[in-house]
Amino acid sequence: MDLRTRQHVEALRRPLELAARDGFTGLTRITGLGAALRAACDRVLSEWPDNTPLRRWRDSLTEFERLSVDDQAVVVARGLRLVAGVARPPTPPVARSTRMAAVPPAPMVPGLATARAPAVPVRPGPAPAAPAPVAAAPAAATTPALATPAPAAATAPATAPPAPAPA
Repeated sequence: MDLRTRQHVEALRRPLELAARDGFTGLTRITGLGAALRAACDRVLSEWPDNTPLRRWRDSLTEFERLSVDDQAVVVARGLRLVAGVARPPTPPVARSTRMAAVPPAPMVPGLATARAPAVPVRPGPAPAAPAPVAAAPAAATTPALATPAPAAATAPATAPPAPAPA
């Protein structure tokens, strides 16, 4: 596929992706979507006239504005599927040496040649014991509806009484 056809395909892909974004909410926000899709599809077909599936999809765009939002979503999804079959132009890979050369080295702080912590020596010996299992609490204490409230007199005072002075 030549560059011009790729550009036309991308010009068709962009409004389709915009309309399909966020669960096809773009269908109600984009004015003139049907006309834009028809024009973009016509440009692709002018470069690629023997594409029968795309031609059939273009025929479904003639009444696009009269369709319900759900039917418009189906038409947009079909268009996305057709356009997805056409490979996007590959992006040129960026060489690592080019990326690394663009980042200047970090400034050195005098006296801090290395910022690594010293290694922690491993002591030989037995492995630490596993923690003891925790006993389950009784069901009545864990269920708020079954627990009985404590009497008000049995609650501890908010502050402790003063300690007697030493003699």
